[in-house]
Formats: sequence, structure tokens, C-alpha cells
Amino acid sequence: RRSSDLHDAFTAYSGTPEQTNFGEEGTGNVLLIEIADKGNEPTITKVRVAQLLWLKWGAEAAPGAIEQLRQRIRNLDDPEHRLLRLALRGTVAPEALKEIEALREFASSRLLYFELDDSGISLVLEPDDIRQALPPGSLREVCDVLLSLRPAGEMSKQMNTKDVNTFPESMPKEVSRDENVIERALQILCELSQTSQ
Repeated sequence: RRSSDLHDAFTAYSGTPEQTNFGEEGTGNVLLIEIADKGNEPTITKVRVAQLLWLKWGAEAAPGAIEQLRQRIRNLDDPEHRLLRLALRGTVAPEALKEIEALREFASSRLLYFELDDSGISLVLEPDDIRQALPPGSLREVCDVLLSLRPAGEMSKQMNTKDVNTFPESMPKEVSRDENVIERALQILCELSQTSQ
């Protein structure tokens, strides 16, 4: 509960001396109670005692933004008492995932607590980049099939994709052409290619 929770002129709750979660308000205080004379209403003053600072940031993952976030984190005073929840959003190239992961490692090592929400990040998927990032073999064959299922306008004309009928016999021939499913599958392939490097 918050220190602003006053029941009446003579009853008040100070709140917890430290904030316990992101988004809490009015915590981290004690109450200084002063009574001038018997029967008088007390004067209640909030006094800040918390050492922890809980931060919530949101940022667009535009070019240069990750380095700016790194610098912003570096500039935080008393980092061992700082807890940060960062939400990233935007469209990035696959190579930016390494930069985002490096930011995660940097912030986690510097701050008391760091939480990264990258669910708002989507990838720009260029056919040649995806295919070249994958090792020869099954993953690249899966990539070829997925690219062949993309709408024609989204596929590079230089891309030499295989027909879906060349897919291994063990796989079903009825393959979803839902664009969201295809793009998500390509994103997973990109993530696999990043972790394999």
C-alpha cells in the first residue's frame, strides 16, 4: 500500500520502505509524525528512505537506438540499486539481434536487475540474407520452401527457390500459405541462424 493511504487525521499507513514491483506508486517512504500539543491533529510528512529505483523504459529499435540505450544505462547513477524493465519495439534487420543481445548482457551485468521485453520486435527478412545465414542442409531446404510460398512480390527475383514438391517425402504436401505463419517460420529460422554462429 501507498503512504498516501490515510484513514483519518490520526491514522496513516507509511507503505513499504522499499518498492516491491514495477509500477507501484507512493512506496519507499516512512512517515514523520509531529504533534504540536495534546489533542491536536498530527502533521504527517513523508520521508523518502528507499534505496532501490524501479525503472520502466520503452524504446524504438531504430538505427543507433541500441547504442543510445547502452549509454543511457551506463549513465545511471548507483546502478547496483537500479532495476530496469525495457520494452523494445520496431522492425530490425537480423544482424541487429546480436546488438540487442549484447545490450541484454551489458545491462544484466551492470544493474541489480534487468528485464528485456523484445516481443514488439519484428525482423526485416531479406531472402538472400536468410538463406546465406543458414548452414547447408535441412534448414536451408526449409527456408527455400518457405520462400517459395511467399507472395511473388515479396521474393527476390534473384532467389533460386525450390518448388514445394521437392520438399522431403516425409513432410506433408499441404503446406499453410498463411503469410503470418510463413513470416513467423522465417523469423524462427533467422533466430536459429543467429544462435548457430
